[in-house]
Amino acid sequence: MVLLARSRWPSFALVAFLTTSTNASSATETSKNADVRVLASGQGAPWGVATDGTYVYWTNFTSPGSIMRVLAEGGSAALIAKSTQPARLALGNGYVFWSDASAGTVARTPVAGGAATILASGQKRPARVAVDSTSVYWTTENGGTVMKVSIQGGTVTELASDQAMPTGLAVSGGYVYWGTALGGRIRKIPVGGGAIVTLAEHQGLPQDMAVDGSHVYWANMVGGIKKVSVAGGPVTTLASWQGVPRGLAIDDTHVYWANELGGTVMKVSKNGGVVAKIAKGQKKPFGVAVDGKRVFWAANGDGNVMSARK
Repeated sequence: MVLLARSRWPSFALVAFLTTSTNASSATETSKNADVRVLASGQGAPWGVATDGTYVYWTNFTSPGSIMRVLAEGGSAALIAKSTQPARLALGNGYVFWSDASAGTVARTPVAGGAATILASGQKRPARVAVDSTSVYWTTENGGTVMKVSIQGGTVTELASDQAMPTGLAVSGGYVYWGTALGGRIRKIPVGGGAIVTLAEHQGLPQDMAVDGSHVYWANMVGGIKKVSVAGGPVTTLASWQGVPRGLAIDDTHVYWANELGGTVMKVSKNGGVVAKIAKGQKKPFGVAVDGKRVFWAANGDGNVMSARK
């Protein structure tokens, strides 16, 4: 294994309430509930969700678990692969990549299914996963690391270590981005390794994140939906005090997330403004993904995979 960077553990404050931020607006919630559909039911604790626009993919976070898919417009759910306890997943280069929290592995299989290939083993509870054209990246919750390996397999590289419970993960523009739940930092490092850059700190338990060409967006378990420039600077609040937001996705204009408490799926403009409720009455909604027309999520509490018009 190759080691590229180390960083000191940040403070172990569980929740960091104070942040240098600017409010985008005093947004008012509106209700939408547009064409909410059940795409798959009877699933085993569905967790991570991804879409390629044609299919929706998800992990069943049971033990043993599975990776599944269904047509985005609905149909019969199909088994892609079996795994000990799959957590998060990502799509790229014709493959589904996923982390297995219990087995300590990162694996891939063709999007249509087939034999699974183990790309990394011996990982300490791998969690979030991201992929670009050459590599797959992941965090280890118990190891405090950000890792990578070629999508073809090979030498596993440690990009960053001593991270205080690394959480949300994204890759864009030659950088890997992640958060640290303890200490509330939003960070990045070049995909080839180098110095760690802290873009924001004192966030309230940052979780899932996404990146576009200009900003990093993330969900604070305490404190709502935030963004900051990929170059750093003031943190902007897009939506304040959500109900334990889980899962986050973006398109060209909006940020989408699910609130575990309250059972809602929400969206807000990337520029801030009115916070819109897409769906309500969901049981523990978790992972979120979007395509050009719809938003998808896992209703972990009742074993459903759902969709609605954006």
